[in-house]
Amino acid sequence: MLACQPEKKDEEIEALSRLETELELQPSEERAKLYLDGLNKYVADHYQEFEVIQPYLKKGAKVSMDYGFLDKAPGFIFPLLKNKNTTDKLPFQLNMGDIMINLNKRHAADVIYKELARVHPNDPEVQKRKVLIDSVALAHDDYVQYLFDQILINPDEFGVNRIAALKFVDAAEALALINPDHPKTAEYLYKAAEVARGMRTMPKAMSIYDWILTDYPNYEKTATVLFIKGFIMEQDFKKADEARAIYTEFLERYPDHQMASSAKFLLENMGRSEEEILQHISKEGK
Repeated sequence: MLACQPEKKDEEIEALSRLETELELQPSEERAKLYLDGLNKYVADHYQEFEVIQPYLKKGAKVSMDYGFLDKAPGFIFPLLKNKNTTDKLPFQLNMGDIMINLNKRHAADVIYKELARVHPNDPEVQKRKVLIDSVALAHDDYVQYLFDQILINPDEFGVNRIAALKFVDAAEALALINPDHPKTAEYLYKAAEVARGMRTMPKAMSIYDWILTDYPNYEKTATVLFIKGFIMEQDFKKADEARAIYTEFLERYPDHQMASSAKFLLENMGRSEEEILQHISKEGK
């Protein structure tokens, strides 16, 4: 079966090349959509092979922008910005800012443009966007922190201002995409994941936790993130096998962590009812 993999990949590339040629010869939104759909599938199938998919991500980003498919563009640009091996990120960073404005996420665009203006003060394209930054964003040196501070103002029935919370999550991700080495990036991502978890948007929370685990292994709360991921996998997604693997990994990597006893307890009692757990505790205490 493995021997067929290269042949299958060649067939996929040939199909993409055909769609690309048809789009070049007879440009249309319909052909652009077909090409983008093909690119999306290829990228999804080979997501772990970044060097293989990087040129296709760039093609997808360009076609999405050229044909106005702004809802599809982030799917191609996001992995390009997240990966440290992407060459010449600035055009895609500018694209992401432009997309955020068009998707009515000016707060995220403001974070992107502000950070780009700081890192690339003399770039003419960056200068063009600088004038678009909202006055409130300009007034706060740490605009992401400002957005976080708004979360508890006028809270709803869940105890947070949901609109402000969503803005903060967007802003934290935007900062991480533009400047992953910012001293507060990991902390903002952690807070964003916690905010998402508090709003019960678990897929978003898990994606950010994975981001921290992958890109910030030395962050002081990375061990906690791994534990939380296991807990969510068990309690919210009801995926016992995956949760068990995460708890086991946690205990192997962080045997002396303050949450190690909790991870061990959860691992030992996984699948038991509350009554069975109480009986087990009672026996252990005798």
